[in-house]
Amino acid sequence: MIDKRFNKKNQDLILELVADQFACTLEDLFSRNRSSRNSNGRHVAMVLMRNLLDCTLTEIGQVFGRDHTTVIHAKKKIDTDKKLIDIALRLALKYKNLSELID
Repeated sequence: MIDKRFNKKNQDLILELVADQFACTLEDLFSRNRSSRNSNGRHVAMVLMRNLLDCTLTEIGQVFGRDHTTVIHAKKKIDTDKKLIDIALRLALKYKNLSELID
């Protein structure tokens, strides 16, 4: 059974998977840097938290020190970029597999 609660353990797992995928650090994901690697990784992490953990837009925004409208923008960006959709789907599958092993 997959734990869909928004908690630190689940949040950290998503962030670590995304950082690894985009070859960046956790600090990069939280930074104000707008490089495509960092912003795409941040956007994918936001969408995964929304879809996998049922987080509110405000909760996700708070994790990243941003407004809920940034999370809305991230979702729109992911929805229109096939490459990012594929990455998000692969990471969602990895998350589900890892969270089942951990629990």
